[in-house]
Amino acid sequence: MSEWPAGLTGARRTTLGLPMEMNQIRYFLAVCEHRNFTHAARASHVSQPSLTAAIKKLEEEMGGALFLRDRAGCRLTPLGKLLKPRLETVHSEAREAKAEAIRHTRLERVPISVGLGETIGHRRLSDAVERFRARCPQAEIELIVEPSEALLTGLRDGAYDIVVTAEHVAPELYNIDHIYDEACMAVVAKDHAFCDQDAVTLEDLAKSDMLD
Repeated sequence: MSEWPAGLTGARRTTLGLPMEMNQIRYFLAVCEHRNFTHAARASHVSQPSLTAAIKKLEEEMGGALFLRDRAGCRLTPLGKLLKPRLETVHSEAREAKAEAIRHTRLERVPISVGLGETIGHRRLSDAVERFRARCPQAEIELIVEPSEALLTGLRDGAYDIVVTAEHVAPELYNIDHIYDEACMAVVAKDHAFCDQDAVTLEDLAKSDMLD
């Protein structure tokens, strides 16, 4: 963060002094991901007024608005687009530093924390972990099941090394590898109207009472 956006005066540059907090950066990136302050606050497990206040304080420190709000949600201003990759780097390096510190304080095994979404088929992942342990018996792997919002928050905060989720996530914030496709089935009674159809579309499901 040695360079500052064009247009900031020399006096403003000296008063900034980079007093920003990591929460401000985390909330900024959450808004970038969700493009909505309400959704970003929910994903960050913080009230919307708190998130909005943190973003406003960050904008004051950066010298201008970072987001433009409209009916569709919000989008980055030119200043926001300029700062986004830099703040992503700061956040990534802070997570890596935290993870390194955690590993340094553990004397023996270094556990790999894997977060699993609640809708993921755990048996398939458990079998894969057992095969890996057979090849690398010294490895210690923690499998933790949580809602997707908590998993992504934990990943951003360094609590997880890997997260397995069926949720759509922003590729500019995460490294994503496709593992496998999991089948989704609609189960109905034998006398249900769907039984007379060759296929069931999403539109059919949207018009039906169903338990997901």
